[in-house]
Amino acid sequence: MFSEARKELSFSLFGSTQSSQSHISSKKRKGNMSTDSKGLSGSPKRRRKFLRTFHNYAVSPRKLKKQVGDLREENKKLKQELKVLKAQSKRLPDKVDHLKDVIKELKDKNLISEDAVNV
Repeated sequence: MFSEARKELSFSLFGSTQSSQSHISSKKRKGNMSTDSKGLSGSPKRRRKFLRTFHNYAVSPRKLKKQVGDLREENKKLKQELKVLKAQSKRLPDKVDHLKDVIKELKDKNLISEDAVNV
């Protein structure tokens, strides 16, 4: 389970630029080895060898932790912005109704001309 998560994480960080999958499929496989849905052979040794291809010193746990923190912070900011915009759009119809009432009241009192009402 951990190894699958590690594989998915490395794919999401680096893209699928590494051709590990094709490297394994190009090798001859033994006749009775089972294959799961991801294309990894059933042999634990072969799985470990496959996962070692994703080992990379360029991405340290500290860097990953920083990336996760940055993404959480960005997500927090976007949620706040969404909340503000939703509240703003919720208030707009009331503002329009209020302004229509003001125009109608001014028109009833003959404080504005017909040309001003139509604008």
